Amino acid sequence: MPADILHVSHRDKSSDETAKAESLQTLSNMSGGVAVNWQCICGNFVRGKRYCPRCQIVRFRLENSPILDYWGMKLGRTSEGLPFNLPSDILTKHTMISGQTGSGKTRFAMNLVSKVEKSGPKALIIDVEGEWKNIIPNLRKETTYCAVGKNLRINPFDLKDPGLIRELFRETVFKGIEKEYTDLSAQMNFVLQETIKESNSIEELIHNIKSYDRQKLTALQKTKTALLVRLDPFLRSPLKEIFLCTKSNPDFTTIDQKNVVIDLHELDSLVAYNSELRLIYNIFTIYFLRKMLKREQTEQLTNIFVADEAQLLVPRILHKMIVTESWPATEFATRLRKRGCGIVLITQSPSNIERDIFKNTGTKISFRLQHQEDIKIIAESVGFVDPIEAEYLSDKFVRLPNKNAIVSTIGHEPFLIISDDFPIRAHEPETENFVPEKIDLPRPEENEFLEFLEKQPFLPVRQRRKSLGWDDKKYASVVKSLLKKKKIEIQKAKLGRGAPIILYQKPKQIPSVRHQFYVDWISKKIDGIGLEIRNNVKDGPDIMISKFNSVVEVELGTSDIHYNISRNVTKYDAVVVTSDDKKLLESLKQENKYSNVLFLLIQNVPDFFEKIKTRMN
Repeated sequence: MPADILHVSHRDKSSDETAKAESLQTLSNMSGGVAVNWQCICGNFVRGKRYCPRCQIVRFRLENSPILDYWGMKLGRTSEGLPFNLPSDILTKHTMISGQTGSGKTRFAMNLVSKVEKSGPKALIIDVEGEWKNIIPNLRKETTYCAVGKNLRINPFDLKDPGLIRELFRETVFKGIEKEYTDLSAQMNFVLQETIKESNSIEELIHNIKSYDRQKLTALQKTKTALLVRLDPFLRSPLKEIFLCTKSNPDFTTIDQKNVVIDLHELDSLVAYNSELRLIYNIFTIYFLRKMLKREQTEQLTNIFVADEAQLLVPRILHKMIVTESWPATEFATRLRKRGCGIVLITQSPSNIERDIFKNTGTKISFRLQHQEDIKIIAESVGFVDPIEAEYLSDKFVRLPNKNAIVSTIGHEPFLIISDDFPIRAHEPETENFVPEKIDLPRPEENEFLEFLEKQPFLPVRQRRKSLGWDDKKYASVVKSLLKKKKIEIQKAKLGRGAPIILYQKPKQIPSVRHQFYVDWISKKIDGIGLEIRNNVKDGPDIMISKFNSVVEVELGTSDIHYNISRNVTKYDAVVVTSDDKKLLESLKQENKYSNVLFLLIQNVPDFFEKIKTRMN
């Protein structure tokens, strides 16, 4: 039935017929809408519908408005002229404000935040359109304003959670890269995970990916290149000014203790940086919501989080790989009830919001909508699933004048409101007190040293300096700087009684460069006496000499030595355990219970196999 006929079928609220129809029993709540059974004036008993299928009388009218709270925040008036007062405790169950551009949703949200803030709670506002800075003069408490191109600095590693950081990078910066490199996706995730664990900033992450060689992975260089290509924009403006830092501004640790406005408009206006914008959005959101979750439970509203253009924060996942897949921010938001924090999501398109977080908004204030998908999801959330009911609501949505909205909240049928005016003036907050952090980027010669180190890890100091073409002063200066920045660390390899060989490696490298050096040195020596060898066998011994069915294990006290020995004794005729630590070898020898295991210093291993070869010949 057409919506206009439905509208004509309405009875006045004061009429006896409608009064009779409204003597009903509420049976169940449906996310804001109320499903009821009722007796129509025609005698028909209607189950779970808002209209009578027999006589077409509709018992529901958007113009019939409830009185929510005489003492709530006045934000407008109902269609009947009564004040629309929104109770502040409703905000703790989260709110969504939706509507087309120009329909009045942003001014309504500003009015809401201004009145909430004056009553005590502090506000964190993520602004994508560059409008919310104008609300600062209306706020009572101290407000920090951070904007792209001015004083905003983001270090994702301030989250102090490698797993969460990796997930954020995967869902934003690296979203879609796995489809492009399907043969490398698992390997890329592994390399990303390993390098994030060792990084404290994006600059360090880029360096760690460049120098990563810990595992002998197939097509490792291709994997590293794919990751680095996607991270390259962070080394250039405008992302460089935002992300190349060691500490975020505003300070994450105090972000819930005052009003904060984050203005991302300058970045949003550059369409190419949508993924990075989403990364910033999620970092602030997750840090803030995680702080809220650590609080004791409370019914009192202490903080309000405003997410402008919320589809950037929690966009709908169209094809979930698993049922539980969702955005990290969604995981926190859906667990945030009773922590004194209210979330206000503002969007032009509610159908583009992740379903899990949409279902967890207790109040939905919807200004004019045009797209049927947007209208449908709002209608379904309030129980308007019947085609005739949905058609009625759809007709209302597309015809809403500016500043008019349909409100649905838990325990009440949807109703119409007209929002109050909220005049604001253009305001440009001051940011001159912020001193930009000086980023200590690697010098060209430091990058040259690190790149050469990756290619030639085993060269002694004198030979390395000569190969680089540097004098002693320059070499010492670069090494000292890299050690101070913790980009490298020193390892000393001992071969007999002479001075140890100085080697360098990236921090916490596994296996260490010393271990790799010894395996390489022994392998070359044994190969030089005419014995065929295999080294660095995956999940196997360090060196295999097939002619003698023997193996060599280099042990420096950092691996599970006893496991390595027991793994090899039954497979091979001889197992040589070697180390540069004489005391370690003596200790292992005393504990040994196998007859085919020998313990030798590193420098003695080649001579041992040469003697066996001579004896067999």
